Amino acid sequence: MLEAEFARAVQDRFHDSAFNEWFGTELVRFGDGEIEVALVLKDHHLNPGGIIHGGVIASLLDIAIGLALRTRLSVEFAHVTTQLHINYLKPCRSGRVTAIGKALHQGRRTGYGEATLTDDRDRVLARASGSFLIFPMSEISLLGSHSDAPPEA
Repeated sequence: MLEAEFARAVQDRFHDSAFNEWFGTELVRFGDGEIEVALVLKDHHLNPGGIIHGGVIASLLDIAIGLALRTRLSVEFAHVTTQLHINYLKPCRSGRVTAIGKALHQGRRTGYGEATLTDDRDRVLARASGSFLIFPMSEISLLGSHSDAPPEA
């Protein structure tokens, strides 16, 4: 069971994310090492063929695994994805998709988890596994800053 203060920090981190707001991701539920996120598909989530874009699937699975791992880390630590392996299994054209992520390993410097994406008929659309680098928040500046990025056109 997550402590209330830590649970609030996980929720705040999710809801404060400009990416999650822009993407349309919904935090459905979370607990110790497990998370569920959902997305109602809109036209901009589809590829030119009219099915959910592979990048949308990858993002949802990465979010699910990363947040599941986040529930196991203290607030003094951060994590970044180092590897994401995805098996795309079925297409989906519309409706609500749900990703359930599970943190399966959390060491001092690495983490590992898996996630499954289903549609609103409970069909498995994709499965993923991911590895993460875990590091103290004090080292986050080593990743660079927005000022390192090229100017926007």
